[in-house]
Amino acid sequence: LLMITGGYIVTNLFGRYGTLDFFEASVALLVLAVLHLGVWRIIRRDLVYLISILLGVAAVGAVLFGMLREADATGDIWALSVVALAGLLAWATRVVARLGKETAHMADAYDRFAIVLGLLTMYIASFGSYAWLWYLGLAGGILCVYYLSIVSRQKILLGTASVFLTLVAITLSFRYFAAFGATTSLVLSALAILGVAVLASRLHKKYLA
Repeated sequence: LLMITGGYIVTNLFGRYGTLDFFEASVALLVLAVLHLGVWRIIRRDLVYLISILLGVAAVGAVLFGMLREADATGDIWALSVVALAGLLAWATRVVARLGKETAHMADAYDRFAIVLGLLTMYIASFGSYAWLWYLGLAGGILCVYYLSIVSRQKILLGTASVFLTLVAITLSFRYFAAFGATTSLVLSALAILGVAVLASRLHKKYLA
């Protein structure tokens, strides 16, 4: 009943044709977060608890997006905000989940989602005006994910870093070497794929096997 009521509130706030008030939406999201937390105290389901955290961070994001729209911010600022929110989601989940023993096991629940969201946002932003700055950010982010995969011994993080490294390498090959012909770009892309595969294989054998 609480979730249905929350959904009704959101529907009414979002149901204005052609407009979206981020500040009103933040209130609705915060109310939904509290409602989900209340439901969790009754049924003790991990998913409900995690949704409450997600909605709480989304409420912060709605306020931030409202400010950005009022300031007529550029796409790069919006992208940077999304990356920051991804980091906030991972951090907030760790902090909130560790407040109680029964929720401590959920501390890293959003880590992988936050990593993918952050890297994907930076990759999309790299097609804008400040491409090389975003590529530098991607390089740093990918290196961090490789490091985390080794420290935490998680193969999925190794795979995530490898996928984004391959994606960036292929993009660079076609974006900056297309003038030398499609064949050159394809050869460079193939070499990049092989190089990433060798790197991932060696890291797996040395640290994760």
